[in-house]
Amino acid sequence: MSAIPSVFPSKANLEGKKSNGLELLFDELCVYASSNNGGVPCAVGPGFPSGSVHHVRVLEFHDGTNWIVRIPKRVDKRTAARIRSEVHTMTLIRETTNVRVPRVYAYEATGANKIGIPFILMERIPGISAIDARGFFDRGNGIISQEYKLPFLKAIAETQVQISSIRLPKIGTVSKSPNGTYEVGPIPGLGGPFDTASAFFEAQASKIKFPHTEDKIRRLMLNGPVDEVVSSVETFPHNIMALATRLSLFDDGPFPLYHPDFYYSNIILDDQCRVTGIIDWEKSHSIPWELAEFPFLLDMLPGLLGNPCNYDKDGTPREESERRTVEDREMYLTFVKDAEREQSQDARLSSSLGNKSLQDFAFAVRVYQYPGKLAIYNKVLQPFEDSWASRSKHRTEGKQLTREKGPRSRPSGVVREESTLSM
Repeated sequence: MSAIPSVFPSKANLEGKKSNGLELLFDELCVYASSNNGGVPCAVGPGFPSGSVHHVRVLEFHDGTNWIVRIPKRVDKRTAARIRSEVHTMTLIRETTNVRVPRVYAYEATGANKIGIPFILMERIPGISAIDARGFFDRGNGIISQEYKLPFLKAIAETQVQISSIRLPKIGTVSKSPNGTYEVGPIPGLGGPFDTASAFFEAQASKIKFPHTEDKIRRLMLNGPVDEVVSSVETFPHNIMALATRLSLFDDGPFPLYHPDFYYSNIILDDQCRVTGIIDWEKSHSIPWELAEFPFLLDMLPGLLGNPCNYDKDGTPREESERRTVEDREMYLTFVKDAEREQSQDARLSSSLGNKSLQDFAFAVRVYQYPGKLAIYNKVLQPFEDSWASRSKHRTEGKQLTREKGPRSRPSGVVREESTLSM
């Protein structure tokens, strides 16, 4: 593949490109793909529903194989880094786990090539996305068919454990060097790589933005604690910054790899509704353990951010669909623990998923940035403040007790054993 200079020709902005011009580009890419597949003739096949980020088409070769070609709708200064990182991430996953992700056949990270646009040519994993699989997902009720739920959740749990088993020494994106080794690169739009979770949280707190203005918040909230929501939205990043060094129990690496959109649309199933692959690794990077979440198909609003009227006194949601999600999460967590044992992994993922305060925090940080849910965000930070205050109190009391009692002597001839911490 040719060298990739960091230039972006005007042709690369495809968001508003007319369909006939777009189809001509796909024809050119088909010829390019053929040259990268031993000259086997190729035709542009059907497309996929156009999302907000990419144009995607199937390339059908005469030998019966299919590739996917994907081009970004818009190109900016972060595009090249994201494409390279996605390609390198999928390569790393293929090399180190049994999780099936698309094989990359060719790519260009910028428009400095004979086609004039950035693109990825990759394997088409046989099957269909879970959200479109017939009989699998009831869109009207937002639930998985009971026939497939247990084996599906088990397979996804096993997949997530494998993904999180890829640990990077720093928080950042995957970068493969020319000599074949992997390094950690910066996160586009955030910086890094970060040596510690604290450094990551500080950088994140300095960059995250709420997508709605105060005027819009007040228009959207017809009643309720408007002033409290506005105040929380304004102070949430500042309060994360203040707590950055206290949020993580695992401040130093290694840190787990994370799929930023682990949802039905990116899970591929075969005709028996068995998981065959995971797609769309753009924007993936390693994260602090405190941000490890359940797959988004098990997403639910934390009680701390919801309307108190929608929950029982013990915090159990009253809505049937929410109760069902709680049950599904418990089942999923059991599958994760089983997979950790079967794969001889530590219990850090299940510990994060099973910690309600961490899950509430991770959810809040995510929806604060997008879609900008109206909520009193600072509530999710209170458990961390309380925990820190409690630890500080115990440390103070311990020091005072030591001063009162004086140093403890050991009997002669007794060797002190080094203490160990169990996970």
